[in-house]
Amino acid sequence: MKRILLVEAESVLAEVTSFRLDLHGYSVEIVESAEDALRITKEESFDIILMDLTLPGMGGHGLLDQLASNELTSGIPIMVLSTDADLDQVQKVVEKGAVDFLVVPFDPEALMDKVAKLALRADAIYKEKEKAVAGK
Repeated sequence: MKRILLVEAESVLAEVTSFRLDLHGYSVEIVESAEDALRITKEESFDIILMDLTLPGMGGHGLLDQLASNELTSGIPIMVLSTDADLDQVQKVVEKGAVDFLVVPFDPEALMDKVAKLALRADAIYKEKEKAVAGK
């Protein structure tokens, strides 16, 4: 079962998204701030991170920077959920390490399709890490 960290300050969106992911067999942990996300990624491991850009504290861009620079989290596939569909915004988050972007409100099937692709990516990353460890 893939573990997903959902970083979303809007509780209704977080609960609806989590419920949808749960129905498809994913284990979801919800946190409401960038700082809580950083704390929990030090304590637990996740296969995928879904995150909003509008977060209390350091915000989504700061969180992306921190996740990309941390050895424990830099390989985790990240998808940004945002109401801002501006192409400059999308380009910025991809440059910071996000691998996908989904505009809120979103079609639940689009969410599930994108998460399934992220899960495949997470599997590939895990296999590469196993090869690297076995080769040492």
